[in-house]
Amino acid sequence: IERLTDDCKKTVNKYVPYDETIEKLKKIRHSKYPFELFTNILLGFSFDTMDTLKREYDLFSSVKGYFDAIGVKFLAPIPGTKEYSANINMPGVKEWYLHDSFTKLKTSFFQMAMFDYTGAYFLNFFNLDRKILRKMIAIQIHFINHTVKSTNKWLIIPRYFELILVFLSLLLFRVSP
Repeated sequence: IERLTDDCKKTVNKYVPYDETIEKLKKIRHSKYPFELFTNILLGFSFDTMDTLKREYDLFSSVKGYFDAIGVKFLAPIPGTKEYSANINMPGVKEWYLHDSFTKLKTSFFQMAMFDYTGAYFLNFFNLDRKILRKMIAIQIHFINHTVKSTNKWLIIPRYFELILVFLSLLLFRVSP
């Protein structure tokens, strides 16, 4: 889902009316098939403010009962996306993935793709205010707690397998020339 407020969904070209989203979540959750339902919240856009974060938090809190896990990811502007193109002249955005501040993190691509790439938080691509950054972390912690409380314990086994793959990917990344 990534975002639930209408204005944010429109900005990232993922608009689906809120009522339609809720209707679909109800159908999935009350299906006769036992689904584990996961979603992500994507934070750290150039347009994020304390107000947008509060509204997203409130909306996701109101629907968290539909999900077994809610991840909070921090945006890294990927070349070719609207967020990258619109902010390419901001310091630190253009070709950020080639800068020492990123490459010295020694983060493998697999790790970035599979897990919360916190480097995006630390690099703060759009020079978001520290209050906004702290709010993003608070939202992440809140939904981590929700996930820990509601996730089926059998899901831990695949998670460990994923962590092993991430470790191996990171190891190969660090030893490669």
